[in-house]
Formats: sequence, structure tokens, C-alpha cells
Amino acid sequence: MEREARFRDQPALSTKHTDAPGAIRSARLASGSVVVSVDHFKRFLSGFRMIFGGEIRSYSSLIDRARREAVLRMKESQPDAHVYLNTRLETSTIASTTGNEGIGTIEVLAYGTAVHYDRVP
Repeated sequence: MEREARFRDQPALSTKHTDAPGAIRSARLASGSVVVSVDHFKRFLSGFRMIFGGEIRSYSSLIDRARREAVLRMKESQPDAHVYLNTRLETSTIASTTGNEGIGTIEVLAYGTAVHYDRVP
């Protein structure tokens, strides 16, 4: 929560352009990634949901947290930026299975252009 509050006034936008409050001093790539794994309990519960159908809420909350963390890490990579433009999120799954046992993880990568303005009102 404290980390998110620190970057509250620095938006991460999916647009490529915005109304600039001044001349652009610099623009740099900002990126952050996180890899998360599903614990055995969630994997066990999701097995029932896969049989009967429906949303797997425990996975949804896990992916939401991973996205938020990746965006925070992106912002921390260029903490003095005024805005992060063209922000994108990419996900990939990493699975290593042998028999019924296995490790399932997901990586979330957030990247965008960290823009620094000369003057901000």
C-alpha cells in the first residue's frame, strides 16, 4: 500500500500521447516483472472448478496482485518520471510437470515509456 501511494500521482497510461504540461526533458524505457507461483491448496481447489466450470477466483486474485506488482516495479525502475506512456502488460506461463506433480508459475512483465518533463505545474 505504501509503495502504491508513493506513485499515486504518476499515472501509467496505455496511450502513446498525452497533453504535455511542458517540454519533454527525457524519455526512457521503464520495465518491471514479477514471477508468481500457485500454492498447492489453490491448485487443489482449482481442480474442482475445472471439473464443474466457472471462474477460478483464487487464480484471478493472484494474477491481479502480479499485475499490480509488475506495474509498481516498472515505476520503481524510473521513479522520477512524471508519466508512463504506452504502458503494456505481457504475461507468460512457465510450467514444469512430471506426472501429476508440477510447478505452475506465471510471469507478468510491465513496460512503458517513462517521460520526464522540464517543468510541471
